[in-house]
Amino acid sequence: VKVWLSTEIMNVPHVLMTALKVLRGRMARDTAVRPISMRIRIGQPWQEAVTVLLTNRLGLDKIFQKENIILDQCTYKLSEEVELSRSYPGLKTVYRIHEVTCRILATHPALGLPEGTDFSFTRVKVAKDSGIEDTVTTHFQWMPVSDVMAKRDTCQKDIVDYMVDKKEDQTGPDA
Repeated sequence: VKVWLSTEIMNVPHVLMTALKVLRGRMARDTAVRPISMRIRIGQPWQEAVTVLLTNRLGLDKIFQKENIILDQCTYKLSEEVELSRSYPGLKTVYRIHEVTCRILATHPALGLPEGTDFSFTRVKVAKDSGIEDTVTTHFQWMPVSDVMAKRDTCQKDIVDYMVDKKEDQTGPDA
Protein backbone atom coordinates (compact mmCIF):
# COMPACT_ATOMS: atom_id res chain seq x y z
CA VAL A 1 0.00 0.00 0.00
CA LYS A 2 1.22 3.49 -0.86
CA VAL A 3 -0.05 6.47 1.15
CA TRP A 4 0.23 10.14 0.24
CA LEU A 5 -0.13 11.88 3.62
CA SER A 6 -1.04 15.50 2.94
CA THR A 7 -1.50 18.69 4.93
CA GLU A 8 -1.15 22.42 4.56
CA ILE A 9 1.96 24.05 6.00
CA MET A 10 1.77 27.85 6.09
CA ASN A 11 -1.16 27.64 3.61
CA VAL A 12 0.91 25.65 1.10
CA PRO A 13 -0.16 22.06 0.25
CA HIS A 14 2.53 19.53 1.27
CA VAL A 15 2.90 15.74 1.15
CA LEU A 16 5.05 13.56 3.40
CA MET A 17 7.85 11.73 1.61
CA THR A 18 10.37 9.08 2.68
CA ALA A 19 13.84 10.56 2.19
CA LEU A 20 16.12 7.77 3.39
CA LYS A 21 16.25 4.60 5.51
CA VAL A 22 18.99 3.25 7.76
CA LEU A 23 19.08 -0.52 8.41
CA ARG A 24 21.95 -2.32 10.15
CA GLY A 25 23.93 0.91 10.08
CA ARG A 26 23.72 1.17 6.27
CA MET A 27 21.92 3.97 4.50
CA ALA A 28 19.61 2.88 1.73
CA ARG A 29 19.10 6.18 -0.01
CA ASP A 30 17.07 6.04 -3.18
CA THR A 31 17.68 8.63 -5.84
CA ALA A 32 14.07 9.72 -5.50
CA VAL A 33 11.98 10.49 -2.45
CA ARG A 34 8.82 8.41 -2.24
CA PRO A 35 5.49 8.41 -0.43
CA ILE A 36 5.12 6.15 2.59
CA SER A 37 4.57 2.52 1.64
CA MET A 38 4.69 -1.04 2.92
CA ARG A 39 3.82 -4.55 1.80
CA ILE A 40 0.47 -5.89 2.84
CA ARG A 41 -0.52 -9.43 3.72
CA ILE A 42 -2.39 -11.51 1.15
CA GLY A 43 -6.10 -10.99 1.70
CA GLN A 44 -5.62 -7.95 3.95
CA PRO A 45 -8.07 -5.15 3.08
CA TRP A 46 -6.18 -2.10 1.83
CA GLN A 47 -8.04 0.20 4.27
CA GLU A 48 -6.75 -1.87 7.18
CA ALA A 49 -3.26 -1.78 5.65
CA VAL A 50 -3.36 2.03 5.64
CA THR A 51 -4.08 2.05 9.39
CA VAL A 52 -1.27 -0.45 10.02
CA LEU A 53 1.11 1.58 7.86
CA LEU A 54 0.39 4.82 9.75
CA THR A 55 0.90 2.99 13.06
CA ASN A 56 4.02 1.00 12.14
CA ARG A 57 5.81 3.53 9.92
CA LEU A 58 4.92 6.77 11.75
CA GLY A 59 3.89 5.68 15.25
CA LEU A 60 0.40 7.17 14.99
CA ASP A 61 -2.02 5.40 17.32
CA LYS A 62 -5.47 4.39 16.11
CA ILE A 63 -7.25 7.01 18.23
CA PHE A 64 -5.20 9.84 16.68
CA GLN A 65 -5.81 8.39 13.22
CA LYS A 66 -9.56 8.12 13.76
CA GLU A 67 -9.85 11.70 15.05
CA ASN A 68 -7.30 13.49 12.84
CA ILE A 69 -6.74 11.67 9.56
CA ILE A 70 -9.19 11.54 6.68
CA LEU A 71 -8.75 8.74 4.18
CA ASP A 72 -9.97 10.14 0.86
CA GLN A 73 -11.66 7.16 -0.81
CA CYS A 74 -12.00 9.15 -4.07
CA THR A 75 -8.21 9.08 -4.55
CA TYR A 76 -7.94 5.29 -4.28
CA LYS A 77 -6.18 3.69 -7.22
CA LEU A 78 -5.07 0.10 -7.86
CA SER A 79 -2.20 -0.36 -10.27
CA GLU A 80 0.28 -3.04 -11.26
CA GLU A 81 4.01 -2.67 -11.82
CA VAL A 82 6.34 -5.28 -13.28
CA GLU A 83 9.88 -5.11 -11.89
CA LEU A 84 12.76 -7.42 -11.16
CA SER A 85 12.45 -8.93 -7.70
CA ARG A 86 14.79 -7.59 -5.02
CA SER A 87 14.63 -10.92 -3.17
CA TYR A 88 15.16 -13.17 -6.19
CA PRO A 89 17.56 -11.58 -8.72
CA GLY A 90 16.45 -12.03 -12.33
CA LEU A 91 12.85 -12.93 -11.46
CA LYS A 92 10.21 -10.60 -12.92
CA THR A 93 7.54 -9.85 -10.36
CA VAL A 94 4.13 -8.20 -10.63
CA TYR A 95 3.42 -5.82 -7.77
CA ARG A 96 -0.18 -4.75 -7.11
CA ILE A 97 -0.17 -1.31 -5.55
CA HIS A 98 -3.07 0.12 -3.58
CA GLU A 99 -2.56 3.88 -3.54
CA VAL A 100 -4.54 6.50 -1.61
CA THR A 101 -4.30 10.01 -0.19
CA CYS A 102 -4.88 10.72 3.50
CA ARG A 103 -5.26 14.23 4.86
CA ILE A 104 -3.94 15.04 8.32
CA LEU A 105 -6.11 17.61 10.11
CA ALA A 106 -4.23 18.23 13.37
CA THR A 107 -0.66 19.20 14.08
CA HIS A 108 1.55 16.51 15.57
CA PRO A 109 5.05 17.38 16.85
CA ALA A 110 6.35 13.86 16.10
CA LEU A 111 5.48 14.48 12.44
CA GLY A 112 7.35 17.78 12.26
CA LEU A 113 4.09 19.74 12.34
CA PRO A 114 3.01 22.50 12.32
CA GLU A 115 6.34 23.82 10.95
CA GLY A 116 6.87 21.07 8.38
CA THR A 117 10.34 20.15 9.64
CA ASP A 118 12.08 16.96 8.58
CA PHE A 119 11.85 14.16 11.15
CA SER A 120 12.86 10.55 11.75
CA PHE A 121 11.03 7.51 13.08
CA THR A 122 12.72 4.38 14.42
CA ARG A 123 11.00 1.00 14.55
CA VAL A 124 11.97 -2.59 15.25
CA LYS A 125 11.66 -5.00 12.33
CA VAL A 126 11.71 -8.77 12.89
CA ALA A 127 13.25 -10.83 10.08
CA LYS A 128 10.76 -13.46 8.86
CA ASP A 129 13.30 -16.22 8.33
CA SER A 130 15.58 -15.81 11.36
CA GLY A 131 13.39 -13.94 13.85
CA ILE A 132 16.28 -11.53 14.47
CA GLU A 133 15.27 -8.00 15.40
CA ASP A 134 16.67 -5.09 13.39
CA THR A 135 16.28 -1.39 14.00
CA VAL A 136 15.09 0.63 11.01
CA THR A 137 15.30 4.42 11.10
CA THR A 138 13.40 6.25 8.38
CA HIS A 139 13.93 9.93 7.64
CA PHE A 140 10.94 11.86 6.32
CA GLN A 141 10.42 15.26 4.79
CA TRP A 142 7.39 17.38 3.99
CA MET A 143 7.53 18.50 0.37
CA PRO A 144 5.44 21.21 -1.25
CA VAL A 145 3.15 19.74 -3.88
CA SER A 146 4.80 22.08 -6.40
CA ASP A 147 8.14 20.29 -5.80
CA VAL A 148 6.45 16.91 -6.19
CA MET A 149 4.91 18.21 -9.42
CA ALA A 150 8.40 19.09 -10.68
CA LYS A 151 9.43 15.46 -10.11
CA ARG A 152 6.44 13.91 -11.84
CA ASP A 153 8.54 11.09 -13.26
CA THR A 154 8.96 9.66 -9.75
CA CYS A 155 5.49 10.45 -8.41
CA GLN A 156 1.99 9.65 -9.53
CA LYS A 157 0.30 12.49 -11.42
CA ASP A 158 -2.97 11.79 -9.61
CA ILE A 159 -1.83 13.07 -6.20
CA VAL A 160 -0.53 16.28 -7.70
CA ASP A 161 -3.76 16.91 -9.59
CA TYR A 162 -5.80 16.00 -6.51
CA MET A 163 -3.93 18.47 -4.30
CA VAL A 164 -4.15 21.27 -6.88
CA ASP A 165 -7.89 20.65 -7.35
CA LYS A 166 -8.37 20.56 -3.57
CA LYS A 167 -6.57 23.90 -3.20
CA GLU A 168 -8.70 25.48 -5.95
CA ASP A 169 -11.86 24.15 -4.29
CA GLN A 170 -10.88 25.94 -1.08
CA THR A 171 -9.78 29.25 -2.64
CA GLY A 172 -11.80 29.38 -5.84
CA PRO A 173 -10.43 29.28 -9.40
CA ASP A 174 -9.75 33.03 -9.57
CA ALA A 175 -7.77 33.28 -6.30
